[in-house]
Amino acid sequence: MENRKGGENKMQEIHTIMKHMDALIADPSAAAFKATLPFAELLEKLHNKKALFDAALAKSAERADAGRIIGKTSHIDALAYLLDISKSEAFRRTKRAEEHYGNPSPEPSSEELAKETPEEKLAREEKEKQDLAEQAEANRIAREHGISAEKQDTIRYELEKLNDNTSLSRASLRKLAMQEATSRTPEDLRNWTRNKVIRINPTAKDPLAAVKKRSLSIGRQDHDGGAKASLYLDAKGLALLKSLMSKAKPGHLLEDSLAEDKRTKPQRQYDAFADILHRAHSDLLPARSGVGTILVSLSAKDVTNLKASGPDHRYPTSTGIKLTPLEILRLGAAKYDFVTVLDSESGRPLHLARTQRTASLYQRLALFASELVCTREGCDSPFEDNEIHHIRSWLDGGPTDIENITNICPHDHGNNNDQRDGKDNMGHMNIDPTTGRVGYQPADRRKPMRFNNTAAAAESGGAQART
Repeated sequence: MENRKGGENKMQEIHTIMKHMDALIADPSAAAFKATLPFAELLEKLHNKKALFDAALAKSAERADAGRIIGKTSHIDALAYLLDISKSEAFRRTKRAEEHYGNPSPEPSSEELAKETPEEKLAREEKEKQDLAEQAEANRIAREHGISAEKQDTIRYELEKLNDNTSLSRASLRKLAMQEATSRTPEDLRNWTRNKVIRINPTAKDPLAAVKKRSLSIGRQDHDGGAKASLYLDAKGLALLKSLMSKAKPGHLLEDSLAEDKRTKPQRQYDAFADILHRAHSDLLPARSGVGTILVSLSAKDVTNLKASGPDHRYPTSTGIKLTPLEILRLGAAKYDFVTVLDSESGRPLHLARTQRTASLYQRLALFASELVCTREGCDSPFEDNEIHHIRSWLDGGPTDIENITNICPHDHGNNNDQRDGKDNMGHMNIDPTTGRVGYQPADRRKPMRFNNTAAAAESGGAQART
């Protein structure tokens, strides 16, 4: 009786929270804030608890090999698809699960184990035991105090910068950071953890530390057509770039070097950098990538309607970046013309056969014109990042003909069952016998094929031909 009454009380609490949420959403007044605040605090505690639930669910999904449910190998894909969350969010939950349920001590290599003395083995096992205890204590603090996902991710991010062989293990420092998280704000916790990592990292630095950190990441294109990029340079790259940027003085790259240069210093440096990229792009001509490695997709209708579409209309490219006519001209494009004719029903290129395994330049151009992005459903990976896939496996006698190839991203390529036997609930790319369109056939062939109907795929030449 008491359990049932307790359950009824919990349901009443949830109903009351929902009622106050609806009231605040309908009228976010000062009075509503005061009335809702106690319930908002309770809701936040529940939200923090969900961070631990998300980590546990991610770990259980990994152990259940949940990717097989949707015909893929990764449980991250399964979480994203089944919970309707982004892959980046699914990845964050998985990393949080590793912190909670993974091995807190780094795994020694087989070579290290072979050289290990009995004393060293005993010391290692004792350290692993201690680290497991520290991990359990950190997890207890996170559970009992409801440490938010934001704080947990902050701790994990800062601890990734911890070097090996420090005086304080990662597990021990994570426990201390969790204790601090109970009383510090997210910003203050970040500073506390970062300072702690800096202090205990060995003073003898890795001479290749900067080389290992080298990175370049490019964000999504924004409404203005540009994107932010993040770059970390090692000493060599830094010296080269600084040397090249030294040329970006007022007047550099202007037709009249004596004219007034109204560009800011960052703008001059960017123009110098873009000029370097443009020169390198003209000099590097990979054998199979074509003369100009940036391909632009325009239909015949687009060409005839350039004026009506206006100068701000953007056209998709093989890089995933959309360009206006002016930007295409600034690239120096249209020096070489290729035209691909697409079937109006399937949107597939017309016949172009080859007997070699590797797709020719012309077949790649035809696939780009037809497909633009990965053809696996839900994927918007641009053509330039993808691989050419034989719909009927090359090893199974599938020819490298335009009718038997498509483009899919490396991730989805690894999830394709070339044997087509339904093993592990893995499906395969195929051609719809009715429409001629390329799509994904689930392992259960009684289920209909699934096609890529993303916004990116809808801009492909094939999609335009079909409509």
